[in-house]
Amino acid sequence: MKCQECHNREATLHVKETINGEIHEAYLCEVCAAKKSPFHSYNTGQKIFNLHQLLSGMMETEEKSTGKTFELGEKLQCPNCKMTYDQFAGLSRFGCAQCYTAFRDKIKPLFRKIHGNSEHRGKVPKQQSEEFSIHRKIKLLKAKMQRAVEEENFEEAAKLRDEIKDLEKGL
Repeated sequence: MKCQECHNREATLHVKETINGEIHEAYLCEVCAAKKSPFHSYNTGQKIFNLHQLLSGMMETEEKSTGKTFELGEKLQCPNCKMTYDQFAGLSRFGCAQCYTAFRDKIKPLFRKIHGNSEHRGKVPKQQSEEFSIHRKIKLLKAKMQRAVEEENFEEAAKLRDEIKDLEKGL
């Protein structure tokens, strides 16, 4: 079957979209498929939305709401791969693992907005599950202890402190 876009090359991809409850299908060659964004309506030619624009919009909104501002001309840059924050925002991909650290202040609110948290809370390998659960319990106890101190319930805070120490000894 020929590509429905260029009508020259063989179609190697079958794209199926549902837009407003209506199913649209297209058979495309690799060249034409590469030209289209993954969020593009192939039959109507209408652009639905761009992932980069979506993430950039979320970043801008979060920056406004947190009140964090960066000086004009200030270029956040990863010291390892030299990728700038603007390049990351344009690509929606990091250049290396150190980019997470370099852009932490700007991406942490974005992760919190997308995932509901900025820390991973997924599955844990079986051999590490006991140690991980102890770390998680310590973290919860520290939060409880902090609340107890804020409420001036020092006896409860002291009990929690002792429980934390016992758990930390076990590690």
